[in-house]
Amino acid sequence: MRKKSSALWYVFAVILILIFLFPFCVMVLRSLMPDIDVWRYPTLLPSSPSWENYYNKEIMPNLLGQFFNTMTVAVLSIIGTVVSAFLCAYGFAKVHFKFKSIIFAVTMASTMLPSITMRIPLYMIYSDIGWTSGTLKPLIVPAYFGGGAMNILLIIQFIKGIPNSVLESARIDGANELVCLFRIVLPNCLPIATLVCVNTFLGVWNDYSSALTFLADSEEKWTLALGLYKLTAGYYNDDGYVFWINRQMAIGVMMCIPSMVVFGIFQKSLIEGVAISGVKA
Repeated sequence: MRKKSSALWYVFAVILILIFLFPFCVMVLRSLMPDIDVWRYPTLLPSSPSWENYYNKEIMPNLLGQFFNTMTVAVLSIIGTVVSAFLCAYGFAKVHFKFKSIIFAVTMASTMLPSITMRIPLYMIYSDIGWTSGTLKPLIVPAYFGGGAMNILLIIQFIKGIPNSVLESARIDGANELVCLFRIVLPNCLPIATLVCVNTFLGVWNDYSSALTFLADSEEKWTLALGLYKLTAGYYNDDGYVFWINRQMAIGVMMCIPSMVVFGIFQKSLIEGVAISGVKA
């Protein structure tokens, strides 16, 4: 009876996997279609697989620039998010100061505020200081101011697991709070640091709305997410207006590859970070 039950669960799991993977499989197959197959809708399998869609001389230079912009934002945002989130979390977890509970409650309450509601006020602020034209600062600088309430909360659960006696011993030996944070706390919080890094990278990599809001008028600073969206409306070449779904699907596949690689490499650390923070919470 148990074997039959297990077999049914495996079948059910396989069916779910196939359902979730079907859109990705369609994207891969259509990315391999030659141009002539694009007009043979509806069709799923390419008549003759073509890899030319993964390198198009008309749009590839723009995509390389957008890739560089995206990686610039991702790397600087990861650094800012990890450093600022750990500083805030360490203060809440191990430092005693007035009104700490009130400040922490306000910080956590910010998670109930939809980020989209802040788009217009932020745009007005960035416009006044000249950050809405030819710069990536609107996507980078905010990461250095707190690192996000949820990241702070997750890191706090890890830091609370470090005995106060260890930090007190370090302070007696002359270590200040920054030394305690970066020499003792951070090395013992690598799983959650990895989780924050990966989540930040995926957030930046897939961030379309922020790029559309703050970079729409600066094409040379577009990220890949925004550039891919603009391609869905087609583009111009020597033959006029062109809309090739196969090339767009090829770009979509390339957009998915870095996320899958990052998740595959850090899968163990991600699961460990979520599991341990959940237990400590």
